[in-house]
Amino acid sequence: MASLKRRRQSLAEAPYRPSHNSTKLQTTTRRSSLRSTVSTKSANTVSDDGDINEPSQNFHKTIASLKSAAESLTVRVLEETADEQARVIQAMRLTISTKDLRIQKLNRKIGRRDKSLEKLRKRMERSETAFSKLNWSNVEAMDVGTSQDEMMKILRDKRPTSTDGLCTKCGENCSRLVRDNKQLRDRLHEVDGLCMRLRTECSKMENKIRGLEKDLDRIRGKH
Repeated sequence: MASLKRRRQSLAEAPYRPSHNSTKLQTTTRRSSLRSTVSTKSANTVSDDGDINEPSQNFHKTIASLKSAAESLTVRVLEETADEQARVIQAMRLTISTKDLRIQKLNRKIGRRDKSLEKLRKRMERSETAFSKLNWSNVEAMDVGTSQDEMMKILRDKRPTSTDGLCTKCGENCSRLVRDNKQLRDRLHEVDGLCMRLRTECSKMENKIRGLEKDLDRIRGKH
């Protein structure tokens, strides 16, 4: 015990002499570097914690870029929708204009048919008027021919004619009366033929009018 106390006292009284051992210097240097690293990391950690709590400019820029991208996408979708609607409207306008042109053509066709019907009606009226006049002329010619036939029969039976054609009793030219009667008969045959042609023409016109009226009713029904 006494020797241990003396050793401790000698160590305490001895002067301080730093050791220059390389291993001890490396240990001391490593410890100082570790301390500086820990202090730097702790400082950076503190600064990072402070940045998390505060809004950064990059975050605002990110939000602004996302908003602009969403707005541009919305605008693009709206533009595409507007273009599609414009195309649909244009197609509808083209369809309407095509139908309008078709209706105008049909109206012009109906107008032409109406004019044709009006012309045919007027022609029919003229034909009916001429036919009535020809019928009256036919009847008149038949009466005249009948009276002339009766007159010639009476003259042949009762009044002899001379060599120059004059009757010896009445002094009339009986041959002239015969010639006039023949002309009247020829005229009557001509009138009969004309009446037959007019009847045929009138029947053809009536058939055409009926066909045009049917076509006009069909066109108006479609319209």
